[in-house]
Amino acid sequence: MSIGRITMMEWTSEEAMLAAEKHYLSIQKEAFPNAELVINVQTGPCSQMSLAIYPSYEAAEKTLAGREEYQASQQGVVKDSFYYEGDLRMFLQKPDSNIMATYSYKDVK
Repeated sequence: MSIGRITMMEWTSEEAMLAAEKHYLSIQKEAFPNAELVINVQTGPCSQMSLAIYPSYEAAEKTLAGREEYQASQQGVVKDSFYYEGDLRMFLQKPDSNIMATYSYKDVK
């Protein structure tokens, strides 16, 4: 069964948050190769909720070293960060949806 990892992060400034997004794009393939889906939602001026879907707990666990490195790279600009994990119970996507975001997989280096 697929699992989801929900990470909540709050930065010291919006600029730090935007820089963190760009940094994430530059390391995503190497640090989080098992992520099948990543959705980031800006929940406040300096905060985000990130949902990453992995094929299994084992696959998600293999990314924890990359997650720790990413978190370390944000030291000094992150006020708070924590995550939850759990079984993916529902995934619905409207077949004719047109989901638009600032970044997409084509932006990953």
